[in-house]
Amino acid sequence: MSEIVVMCFYSEVIEKLLNEGKLKEIKTLYSQMGKHPVYELEYKDKKVTVFHPGVGGALGAALMEGVIALGGRKFISCGSGGVLDKNIAAGHILVPISAVRDEGTSYHYIEPSREVSVNSQAVKAIEKVLKAHNCSYILVKHEVLTLFIEKPKTK
Repeated sequence: MSEIVVMCFYSEVIEKLLNEGKLKEIKTLYSQMGKHPVYELEYKDKKVTVFHPGVGGALGAALMEGVIALGGRKFISCGSGGVLDKNIAAGHILVPISAVRDEGTSYHYIEPSREVSVNSQAVKAIEKVLKAHNCSYILVKHEVLTLFIEKPKTK
């Protein structure tokens, strides 16, 4: 399985890629909600793992841990949500650079704190791609973030 993983919250995108024959199911994870397929996508001669992380931090973390056990190492998540700033219209690309922790899942991965910062290398890589494609974006502080946090180095 590819170490490069996209956690895609857009089930319609996954369904479209499946219908186009671009995804191949390589594993199935299970929870009390049922089956959670893990797919492989070939993009620019590279294999990429794709899965839907479900809804909620606990399920997302459990599925992510399952994918880590299968060999996933480099993760990015794409999804959508509402904003509280009326000046940001629907459809804007928002790149989180920090987050207020308001859930319990992330506390199992890093030390307790009110806020966490996103991996700066990940932000730079995302910005590079967005700029290369002339996509406008906004760097933001996210309300809750559990998946882009930097895991502490083990001793």
